[in-house]
Amino acid sequence: MSKDQPATQPIRKQAIQWLIAKNSGTWSTVDQQALESWLAEDNQHMEQYRQMQLLWGSMDAFKEKDFPQRQAAMQYQPPTDLDNVVNFPGLNPSEIKVGHQVNESRPILDAPRSSTHWLKTGFAVAASILIALSIQTYRQTGIEHYQTAKGEQKTIFLADGSQIMLNTDSEITVNLALFERKVQLARGEVLLNVSHNPLRPFAVTAGNGRIRDIGTRFDVYAQNNRVDIAVLEGEVAIATHADKKGVSLTAGQAATYDADGKLNATAMPDPLMLTAWERGKLIFADQPLAEVLSQIARYHTVEFQIADPKLRDLKISGTFKTANLQLLLETLEAGFPIKAQIIDSQHVRLQRSSHS
Repeated sequence: MSKDQPATQPIRKQAIQWLIAKNSGTWSTVDQQALESWLAEDNQHMEQYRQMQLLWGSMDAFKEKDFPQRQAAMQYQPPTDLDNVVNFPGLNPSEIKVGHQVNESRPILDAPRSSTHWLKTGFAVAASILIALSIQTYRQTGIEHYQTAKGEQKTIFLADGSQIMLNTDSEITVNLALFERKVQLARGEVLLNVSHNPLRPFAVTAGNGRIRDIGTRFDVYAQNNRVDIAVLEGEVAIATHADKKGVSLTAGQAATYDADGKLNATAMPDPLMLTAWERGKLIFADQPLAEVLSQIARYHTVEFQIADPKLRDLKISGTFKTANLQLLLETLEAGFPIKAQIIDSQHVRLQRSSHS
């Protein structure tokens, strides 16, 4: 993922200091005037400060919960040489010298005189959350594009701890922003294992619908005229332009929506069958030959021709390896009344076996 621009990092750190100081309980009129002067100096100052304000406000529900950043704050002991600075990963104390100059050209803000007081109280919890989350989140921002060719699969580990597995012939765009994470599925199939973060929701857009994660492992398959969603763990909320209220799915449930945005519940596939492609396999259970060949064609640059229309409905069951087309065809011939004829590298003709 692309990183936050280096030029904004010192501005963001200053914005964090201003916000912490303003909420310390010792804020004065002089401090407010100094803040307003700093905000007026540059549009980036105002932008970074507003972003930190939003993050601060969104943390109210988490300030009493137990998690690593809170534990770090409660155990924090101010260093003797910088006892008015919260030192957490991502903030270099050598760059933050309150009441002194960071460089030769400009001074950084003067902290309220009694700022050491709030560092020794529960206020450090909120301050530490702000610093830890803002620094970590900014390092996890950016836009990236990923795709796979036919027969190729790819696993993507996002900076936020989430994991995306792309199936064959798939294409996505991942946008990790400050307050949201978005995946645009242009085509194909993805299996997502999302690192849940209520402060930074995760959503997948496919076709004319949106799937919002609520702490989940789920599969999304975008086809020409429909999108299939199956939830393996957790919960998702689905909405489309035609059904804005949408539905929620929990583990073991599935749904689909068509090109018009119409949502319908469907039977949940067997999880082993659904995720077999991760292991280089396709598993079928009494599925028509035409549907089986359509799935096989996702993994190979080949077009199947069915000579006998009656063969289209022939029920196929079994496990097939996706990588080797020749072996796959031989497996079909061995188990079913089918004869496969390879016309050329891109065309295969199937007809009923003379021994059937």
